[in-house]
Amino acid sequence: NCYSTDCYFEHPGDCRKYIRCTASAEGAGMEALEMNCAFGTFWSRMKNTCDTASNVVCPNGKLLMF
Repeated sequence: NCYSTDCYFEHPGDCRKYIRCTASAEGAGMEALEMNCAFGTFWSRMKNTCDTASNVVCPNGKLLMF
């Protein structure tokens, strides 16, 4: 759920991705965009950004095949 501009959430199924909420292009509400972390990084809830994979715990089943 997106309630304010530029908020971020972990992706529900892949540690290499995250969800960015932003104002819709039409200006009528919010939209959720699926974003990719750079190669070798995972989304960190603690830092609210992508971080080196070795610094992030990726729960089993949340790392999909490349």
